[in-house]
Amino acid sequence: MLKRPIYQSSYRYKFAQKLLYLLFGKKNMYIAPWKHTAVGAGGFLFLEGKLLLGKRADHTNLGGMYGLIGGYVDFEDNETPADALVREAFEEAQLRLEPFPFNTDTLFDISMADNQYLEGEFDNFNRLDMLFIRQITAEQASQIQDTDEMHSWAFFSLPEIETLHKEGTLACDIALVRKAFKST
Repeated sequence: MLKRPIYQSSYRYKFAQKLLYLLFGKKNMYIAPWKHTAVGAGGFLFLEGKLLLGKRADHTNLGGMYGLIGGYVDFEDNETPADALVREAFEEAQLRLEPFPFNTDTLFDISMADNQYLEGEFDNFNRLDMLFIRQITAEQASQIQDTDEMHSWAFFSLPEIETLHKEGTLACDIALVRKAFKST
């Protein structure tokens, strides 16, 4: 006989089940007993050995700093992290990336950040980031436009990115940037 998972005995789980039943007339099969984890997808997009970075709009998290294209995965639309990168590239830079599979061959890095805070959206959440490396063409690069999320797009060499890091205007982990350059 299968045992019921221990989280189903928690008051949090029981309360959530009753609330779901009252609101929607049905119970949910599973509710995680741990705090919210957001899944992010980002991309190191290279053209001829240089990395694409854009300046984040002032009204966004880390506004005024140079960062990668990326955002959160929309699981409600059955999006994979690879799909999220394709969508975010268009939303943030009008860049049309070719769809690609989400698997261990395309995944460059995965990392976890605890106790994150995003003003106006989430408080005290975990973030799981999945990063990809993609090569883009000159034709794709010609499509790049400023948006209300990111602007001042440019391709940077590693020494130029090191300078951004020293100036405190880089919104990326410099160790990951170095690793991405070594991988291309």
